[in-house]
Amino acid sequence: LANVLRDLDDRPSAFEATAMLLGIYEDTGSLSYAGTTPQDLEAAAWLLRQGADLEVLGQFSRRGLSGHQRRLFSEMLAGVEMVDAKGVRVALVRTPQGPYVDDAAMLLTRVMETEEAEAAVALLPMDSTLYVIARSRTDGLDVGTLMRAMGGGGHSRAASAMLKDADAGAEVDRVRAQLMELLPQHAAPEITAREIMSYPPRTIEPEGTVAEARRRMVRYGHSGLLVMAEGRLLGVVTRRDVDKARHHRLEHAPVKGYMTRHVHTANPETPLSELERMMIRDGIGRLPVVREGEVLGIVTRTDVLKASHGVRYLSGARRDRTDQARTYLRERIPAEIQRLLKRVGGLAEGTESCVYAVGGFVRDLIVGERNLDVDLLVEPDAIRLARAFAADVEGELKIEERFGTAHVILPRREEDGLPDEFQVDFATARTESYARPGALPEVEHSSVADDLRRRDFTINAMAIALRPDSFGELLDPFGGCEDLDHRRIRVLHNLSFTEDPTRLFRAIRFEERYHFRMDRHTEALATHAVTEGALGHITPERLRRELFNLFREQKPIGTILRLRELGVLTWLHPGIELRDGLLRQVPGALEWWKKEGRDHLNTTGVYLSAVLAGLAPEQAAGVARDRLRLPPLEITRIQQAVEVAPQWERLLDPAAAPAELTARLKGLHPEALVMLRGNVSDGQSDKEVDNQKIRNASKAVLDRFVREWRGVGLEFSGDDLKALGYRPGPAMGAALQATLDAKLNGTVAGREDELAFAQRLLDGDGDAAETLHAEKRMSGR
Repeated sequence: LANVLRDLDDRPSAFEATAMLLGIYEDTGSLSYAGTTPQDLEAAAWLLRQGADLEVLGQFSRRGLSGHQRRLFSEMLAGVEMVDAKGVRVALVRTPQGPYVDDAAMLLTRVMETEEAEAAVALLPMDSTLYVIARSRTDGLDVGTLMRAMGGGGHSRAASAMLKDADAGAEVDRVRAQLMELLPQHAAPEITAREIMSYPPRTIEPEGTVAEARRRMVRYGHSGLLVMAEGRLLGVVTRRDVDKARHHRLEHAPVKGYMTRHVHTANPETPLSELERMMIRDGIGRLPVVREGEVLGIVTRTDVLKASHGVRYLSGARRDRTDQARTYLRERIPAEIQRLLKRVGGLAEGTESCVYAVGGFVRDLIVGERNLDVDLLVEPDAIRLARAFAADVEGELKIEERFGTAHVILPRREEDGLPDEFQVDFATARTESYARPGALPEVEHSSVADDLRRRDFTINAMAIALRPDSFGELLDPFGGCEDLDHRRIRVLHNLSFTEDPTRLFRAIRFEERYHFRMDRHTEALATHAVTEGALGHITPERLRRELFNLFREQKPIGTILRLRELGVLTWLHPGIELRDGLLRQVPGALEWWKKEGRDHLNTTGVYLSAVLAGLAPEQAAGVARDRLRLPPLEITRIQQAVEVAPQWERLLDPAAAPAELTARLKGLHPEALVMLRGNVSDGQSDKEVDNQKIRNASKAVLDRFVREWRGVGLEFSGDDLKALGYRPGPAMGAALQATLDAKLNGTVAGREDELAFAQRLLDGDGDAAETLHAEKRMSGR
């Protein structure tokens, strides 16, 4: 109500504001209950600004209990019955019939706290009314729906119902029976070990050394390992055990001498509350999850803490985020792909798998970008699920056993509305580690938690569940949604760029594509990685691929400038100095070529040439060869483009004859021609009229060469001359070239005229020879 009044700019009096603030404090346990929302705090702040009296508020919130309240509180404590509703500890309270006592709801909250219950329901027969009051501090029981089923109302944390004008005392037993029936229906099943366990469990053999155990713990970031032999669980060795053994210089000793042999275990269906009790009772930090002797996973103290404090394990996403993700799936994804995702989810349920949409698909779904690259993450076996999906849709299946991945290409059906060769990619959840900086990762099958943790940035470490029982649920354990909101790119750990320096190029690509920016910490890590030479650990082939991916972005100029800011260009070659003016002209020059040249053009080669334009040609060739390991032909093209582009005034001299201009330009590759265009357009003195006139004239020369002259050819050939009795040789070749020059210069036109001119040259005709000499003089040759 306060927020409605605020939006209407309808200000309450100070008395009204105080009364409303009292209601908010009562409803939220003085803003301390787990169900307190940001809207509660915003309303409270607004009411304070309207003059709510905190002194009055304090009188009510700090008040003691009256005699009647003390009596009722004692009766409530005496009438507590603890009920387990699908793992939710509910204090069911009954009292004898008595007179009406105010603030009974506050007393119930105290009972719930005293009994350490997660929820409480009180049956209070007072006067001629049976009051049913319910409070909850867990997502496991929505007391609002519970009380609505009994004819009352409220919200998920506080609700009530009343039975008036009845024999209140006689109704208690009937209402209790009704509650016992309704509680399991309205309680969410308690989280079990299966839902929160980490898997596969990290193990070591009993003969494995202390040094090896420590190496594995560091690699996986774990503080303990299961000791197993032939599939049997023998014990647990912890980081503390290993550290003590190392202190005594026993790195070489087998772990079986230091492991804990009596291991407490849980089964997959052990509820969260029991897991917590076991850990507290036995003072242990991890519980292997075992079924019929098979170790399925392990539950750690961290897992239990996350699940116990109201954060759905793995998710890290607020409920509204999941609702938002489900809305986006309905509204932003083509209907046929929605059907495919639900189809895969149904198959996963049938094969006891879990499947998630991950990566760029989720990121772009939330951002609002179109992305039909469907990447699916599967636990525990992607290939098995892909086989089932391929059979279901009659698609083509391609398997990569080594990597645990598969691809299903859907058959083309007009009614589907999907692109040709539409593909769905399946990957088994895995974890990665790096033996050294820049090395390819060592991969092992793992869980969705580990798979998201290994990714490059938070915005790529989100997943959407696809099984029917959780379809659309967003998993965002690292705050990727919040980073999308703030348009920032953030790494998951401090060694991210050191382990895989190619992530730096991906960060730049995302910055430009989405208009994001690395946060300050991530940018500092990126700069440090470059300074420390991390890029030197990347193979030239991977470096080339990532660099060229930047050049293929829709607006690559920003990515190139960012490479300069982060020191990457200086690392490529310390002499690189970007010509910003030239860079700005490259997109226009590429559009010009697309319109006029039409030939195939290596766009990445043009941008690389523009980056290297400040180097000497041989230095540019060295970067292309040594740093990027380009093929020889591409190196030649880069070197040529860097060499000829600054010579545009000579090469495009408007005073030269067309034949001479063609001779100068015809040996240039398309990349060099585009660079010429960019250099002509890039002028420091473009405001000077004479300079601009020269540039415009040079552009016109380049336009005519590309559009006309380079395509000019003779309408006869050497075979025609041979048929007339002339012998092949240097003289014939010179005559053909001279005739072509004459045609370019407009001296001859048409087949008969061209053939006659060539004959006169070969016959030693003086007029033809004089024409040839005149053209050479005019051309300066």
